[in-house]
Amino acid sequence: MKKIGLLLIVASLLVLGACKKKEAQQPQNQDTTEYPGYEYMYTDESDGDTAVVDTSAQTDTIGTTSEDNTTILKEDTTGKTTPANETEIKQANYIYLIVGSYKKYSNAEKRVNAFRKMGFDAQILPKYGQYNRVAAAKFTDEATARKKLKQMRSSFKDKSFWLLIRK
Repeated sequence: MKKIGLLLIVASLLVLGACKKKEAQQPQNQDTTEYPGYEYMYTDESDGDTAVVDTSAQTDTIGTTSEDNTTILKEDTTGKTTPANETEIKQANYIYLIVGSYKKYSNAEKRVNAFRKMGFDAQILPKYGQYNRVAAAKFTDEATARKKLKQMRSSFKDKSFWLLIRK
């Protein structure tokens, strides 16, 4: 009986050791999407500040004026996002291609710098609500914005990018 108990303890220790070794091999606090320039995308997520992915921007058809089924969201001054209608999209001064949203400004700066190193005219939008939105580009017409979004989602293999308008 003692041998069985000892054997179980040894087996448990081996399993725990293998798990810790596997954890040590995985990079901590890094973006999971890898694309050219991804090494500049790492952020300090130890405080839970990660890029916000709004799945409605990827799957809804409300607010869509194109066959690509990508919702353009509008954001009010409190930071609340809702689908934009056709009139709001046409009246918008700019349509922003959002590549990340962060609570910490320093994390947004890292994302902006990464996209600038890749040749984008990236910017941090004025803060509405609790998130610093990072835009890789801005457009004056919907067709161009949608085309660029589709291209970037494909080339970066990142479906978390989305389109935003503000009043």
